[in-house]
Amino acid sequence: MEIISWNIDWSYNSKSEDPDRIIKNEEKVIIAKDILETFEPKPDILSLLEAGISKSPDIKGYKKICLDRKYMYDGYKNGIVVYVKNDYEVEVCQEVLKEIKDNVIACFFSVKIQKGKLSFNCLFVWVTTKTKQEQNEAYGYKRFNGILNSGKFKKTLEFINGNINDVIVIGDFNLVSNHKDDLEKQRKWEQIKGDFEKLGLQWVENYKNTFYSVTNDHCFLSKILIEKSVLSVRNNKVNKTVSDHNIINIKIKSSL
Repeated sequence: MEIISWNIDWSYNSKSEDPDRIIKNEEKVIIAKDILETFEPKPDILSLLEAGISKSPDIKGYKKICLDRKYMYDGYKNGIVVYVKNDYEVEVCQEVLKEIKDNVIACFFSVKIQKGKLSFNCLFVWVTTKTKQEQNEAYGYKRFNGILNSGKFKKTLEFINGNINDVIVIGDFNLVSNHKDDLEKQRKWEQIKGDFEKLGLQWVENYKNTFYSVTNDHCFLSKILIEKSVLSVRNNKVNKTVSDHNIINIKIKSSL
């Protein structure tokens, strides 16, 4: 199984004089077609983050599911777009999504993916701020600490419990794993990493930067999956589409 996660960069600038900036941002999602038709091997799953929903193309051989942020910010046209090969069954876990929406956090997309007797609980992640003030804070830590420790996400914790399920948590965590000069932020990463481990999930180790000089795009897997996994970091450009994030690519060896 090949899984790609890429934050394709919304690049919204309210001060821009370009009247078509939102349309241009929305259209960046069409890069899905190039990825799914030209990458070898072809990904089984592609998760595009910060992606415009309305312009997301239908692609032969793949199912498409989307989560936008309208429940959190009225009028926002971006979120997470996921493509899954047709030979997999796909089901959005509505109980988890209800908890996410009730607690007004974005974006966490809970999807169950099955093929034959194998079943994977996937949480596709693009952690966003609740307020402009949060942009300079460790809001990735706040979101995950809330999910893991507030007691408000019972169904979510059941869904991502790697002790009882095959689980994949992947995406832009906005939580940096390689702080060199900020011991408090590094402590927060280590805490969240430890909280995931208590749920039977392990970090797929990666020491390459994924966002400028830091690593904040991650993957956590349940034990049976991590033993068969390899993570690679691709560059931040596909054809003419350039992002501020690099692509992360997970390969999970299996009998599929």
